[in-house]
Amino acid sequence: MRVRIMSVGIVGVAVAGLLAGCGGGREPEAGTPPVETQPPVGAAPVATEAVPGQSAAPEVGAGADAEAQLTEPGTELKVGERAVIRVNSGGEFAIVGLTVTAIKPADREVFASSLGSRIKAAKLDPYLIRYTLDHVGGKEGFRILTPTLEITGPDGADASSGRLVFLKRMPNCEFTHPDSSFAPIGATHAVCRVQAAKKGTPVTGVKYNAADGGYATTPLTWTN
Repeated sequence: MRVRIMSVGIVGVAVAGLLAGCGGGREPEAGTPPVETQPPVGAAPVATEAVPGQSAAPEVGAGADAEAQLTEPGTELKVGERAVIRVNSGGEFAIVGLTVTAIKPADREVFASSLGSRIKAAKLDPYLIRYTLDHVGGKEGFRILTPTLEITGPDGADASSGRLVFLKRMPNCEFTHPDSSFAPIGATHAVCRVQAAKKGTPVTGVKYNAADGGYATTPLTWTN
C-alpha cells in the first residue's frame, strides 16, 4: 500500500493512525530493488579474511618467515656462529637456532668414572660439545627432540667412535630435551653432549647431518 504524506494536520493524524494499524511498515513498490541491510554504526564487520597478526592454525611465530631463515646445507661455521634448522619430532616441528659454543676435550678421569670402565676409557679421547638452541618458530617447540652433533676430523669426516653407554652421567654435562619453558619464541635451551674418538684421532669440529633439511649428505659443520 502506498501512502502519501500530506501536509494537512488532520490528514497526517489519520495517516499515522492507519500506519500504526498496519504494523508501522511500508510495503516495497513493485520493481524497486530491496535495500541492503547495513550494520549498525560502530559495529564490527564480520571477518571474511584472516585478521593481520593472527593465524588460522595453532602455530607459534611466523612460519613462512621462520622457514626462510633456514641455513643452507653444507654451510661451514665457526664456534660461536648460529645456524637455523627445522627439527621434526612425531609429526610436529619447530624452527630453531643452533649455536655451537664449545668443542673441547673432556676430563679423562671423570669420563672413565662415568663410563664405568677405565679399560674402555683408555682407548678413547673424550670430548664435550656445548651448544644452545633458541626457538625461532613453527609448532610446539618444546615437544622436539634435541638435535645431535657428531665430532669430525680435519677433513670433515666422522671421528666418533660410536655410541657411548655410561654407567652414570657426566658431571656438568647434561644432554636434555626442551620442556615447556622452550615454548615462547626466543626461548633458549642449553645442551652438552659427550662424544669420543678412538685414541689418537684428531678432532677439529662437529657436524649436524640430520636427514631433514638435506643435511645428510651435505652437513652443517662448526670448527674451532
